Parts: sequence; structure tokens; C-alpha cells
Amino acid sequence: MNKIIAAVKNEEDFEKAVTSSVDTIFLLASDIFTLKNKIDEAHKKGKKIFVYFDFINGLGKDKFGIKYIKNIAPDGIISVKPNIIRQCVDMDIVSIQRFFVVDSKAIDTAF
Repeated sequence: MNKIIAAVKNEEDFEKAVTSSVDTIFLLASDIFTLKNKIDEAHKKGKKIFVYFDFINGLGKDKFGIKYIKNIAPDGIISVKPNIIRQCVDMDIVSIQRFFVVDSKAIDTAF
């Protein structure tokens, strides 16, 4: 088991990650036209793939966008937005809340 997670932002890095020995890919940027193909390709290679919901171009950032993502079946969703994470939890979608720690107070206010 490889404990490294590939965080990719472009097509070139995605291709490297999907053919590498990593088990998990964090797709940090995508669009609605290529997202399903990337998820399918990662799954065919035996990889888990989590999509960064906030940076999927062309996707509404609402419950219908979340339902669409659930339908194309990534292994989970990443977001910085607590309301998106809450909706994912309500829909039984594995979710990761990303937040940036600037100081010790940032942890308290992230939730």
C-alpha cells in the first residue's frame, strides 16, 4: 500500500498519477466534460479518486451539483465549504473538508 496521495491540477499530472503506484488521487481541478472519464480511468487502474468540488468548471455549486457528482461515482468529494460538506454527509458521500490554517483560531472557525 502506497501512503502517498497524488494531488493533481492538470491533464499531464493526472496521466502521471493514474499510471503511478499511488492508491489515491485528489483531482484538484476539472470540468464537467472530462470529469467522468477521469473518474472511470482512475477506477480502471484501481485508484481511488476524490474530486475538489469547488474547482469543477461548469458545475453548479448546489445540491444538484452534488447529486451529479454522486451519480458519476468518485470515491469522495473535497471542499472548503462547510455547507457543501454537510450536504455530502446527508447524501452519504465520503467528504473531506479542506481548510487552511493561518493561525490557531482558524481551526476553530473552519467548522
